[in-house]
Amino acid sequence: MQSDLSIKQSHASTWSWFALVLLLAFAIFWALSDLLRLRLELYLFIPLLTGWLASRLGFQLVSFLSALGAITVFSLGERLFPALSISFGIPFWIYVLAMFTALAFVRPRWHLSLPQLFEARWQWLRWLLLIALWMAVFKDLDLLWKLSNTFRIGVNPGFVLLILVLAASIKWSVFSQWLRREYWRRDHALQGVLTMGVIVLLVLGLLFNFRWNVFAGLSFGFGFKSADGLVPVIAFLLAVSAILDWRLILMLLVGFFASEVAVSWLGEMFAALSNGETDAADGAAAVREAIGSGSLSRTYFNWVDLIQGITAVLLGVAIAPFWRDQDHSSLRINRTRLFLILALVVLFFGMPNYTQSIGSTGLMLVGCAAYIMGLIWQVRGIIAGPLLIQMLYLLGQIVGCIDDSCHANAYELVNIAFVAFVFGFFGLLSNRYQVHPSVPNESGVKEDEP
Repeated sequence: MQSDLSIKQSHASTWSWFALVLLLAFAIFWALSDLLRLRLELYLFIPLLTGWLASRLGFQLVSFLSALGAITVFSLGERLFPALSISFGIPFWIYVLAMFTALAFVRPRWHLSLPQLFEARWQWLRWLLLIALWMAVFKDLDLLWKLSNTFRIGVNPGFVLLILVLAASIKWSVFSQWLRREYWRRDHALQGVLTMGVIVLLVLGLLFNFRWNVFAGLSFGFGFKSADGLVPVIAFLLAVSAILDWRLILMLLVGFFASEVAVSWLGEMFAALSNGETDAADGAAAVREAIGSGSLSRTYFNWVDLIQGITAVLLGVAIAPFWRDQDHSSLRINRTRLFLILALVVLFFGMPNYTQSIGSTGLMLVGCAAYIMGLIWQVRGIIAGPLLIQMLYLLGQIVGCIDDSCHANAYELVNIAFVAFVFGFFGLLSNRYQVHPSVPNESGVKEDEP
């Protein structure tokens, strides 16, 4: 049997797949009992779909991604019964991951480089992006107004700062010329209008968000409330693209989340010292007592997101050669296995004992690990991969359990098996079929020791 086939770019319409995306935008939450709950989040498979379509359709996927962005801005939720709820919408971090996955498989030759697009002030303004991300993650509830019992509106200061930094850094004359050249040609006029409309919607969604409870059980939302899940995605993209060394990314992650603890401690210290009814000595003593009891660290340090960010970095290092070349033979097998096992150990053994559900981001990390297993182990990966991940999850729950209140959830095992099998199957397909790149692929087979 031929082991290395090729996928040639198809001329089929991308819109024939859009109905599937609408189906994947649904999420179902069903509490069958106190111990058995079903959480089916189909949007986790959207990055798989966009990557596969990009390998087949190439640049025809631009309109598809634009329409996908329009769906991302809106959300809809309906509670049918007390134990059953259905929601429609795509999280912002899923859309970011789907876009970069599609770009990785298309690998376009941009006619516009970053030095041409950004002003000279970008060299120092770009450091404000880290502050913007920090504010978007930790200060998402600072500006929230409840106008009525059914309507609230909010502004995320981090997203606002992000838009201001980009607006002040871009050379708008160069950017407009590039848009006219690429999208405003006669044969791409409709695509250009759609792309510009989606860009406007995304900017508005970043600037403000609102939620409207139409009636009992039905809610409608617009915009992005927080950057939840975005930090692991950014860490993964930085590691998989080798923009920064993975060790440096890990140190930045630790400093990023530790800074929230430091800022919270400083804020409470200044609040205690500035209290008019308490003198400086009493205020300092109160702060020392709070710090000594450990209440501040338990309240503010986000261990879950830190562990997920570290896992994302390790998975990015494991799959980086394939992400760059779309050729499974470019993977350094021993190094890939080492970082894959390290990522799973960190994910399941590094979580706090009070965390019984790994969440949507955790399931995406499980899917990424299963994809790598299917890529390097082929058929064995889609059979033994989900079982191995489930065993590590159970072992992590046993080792991390320090009292009778923590236990493994049956529904989490079902979610892990479902997500791992689908991602592992796509990893198997990526092993069997080689994509023709749009740029020369000069990589060869690399085998080395970790």
